[in-house]
Amino acid sequence: MLESALEAPGQGALIGVAAGFGYAVTMAFVRVHIKSMTQSERPSTIAFWFAAVSALAGLATWPFGWAMPSGEMTLWLIGAGLTGGLAHVAATEAVARAPVGVLAPFDFTGLVWALLFDAALFGAMPDGLGLLGVAAITGAALTVTFATWQPGRVAR
Repeated sequence: MLESALEAPGQGALIGVAAGFGYAVTMAFVRVHIKSMTQSERPSTIAFWFAAVSALAGLATWPFGWAMPSGEMTLWLIGAGLTGGLAHVAATEAVARAPVGVLAPFDFTGLVWALLFDAALFGAMPDGLGLLGVAAITGAALTVTFATWQPGRVAR
């Protein structure tokens, strides 16, 4: 799956790796910051203000050229916004109730979900090596999850 991209870094592979690393660092900061914010704010309030600030930041890109979406695309965008908003509230609620280190492996389930949606919506499946990579990452995430999980322990 990544083999061809890694062989040709001039085609954007280095940018992709840098973006992935930037995402990981940013999410670590965000999760720890949200954890501290949930001590005084409700998760729904945090999610609302995050969405409001993000919308204003997106609005600031208007002068750089927006395209008017078609009616069907508008519906897809509304659906993406609603499901993304629900996911954000759920993620904030999870951070409020569980240690950040316990939640980190669940980010890897996004890989499995992306694979399933890619197959269902676009009919695209990775080759055997790509599926082996997915299995390795998922296995590592499950190992960390079950190694840190303690039944009956309530997170504070």
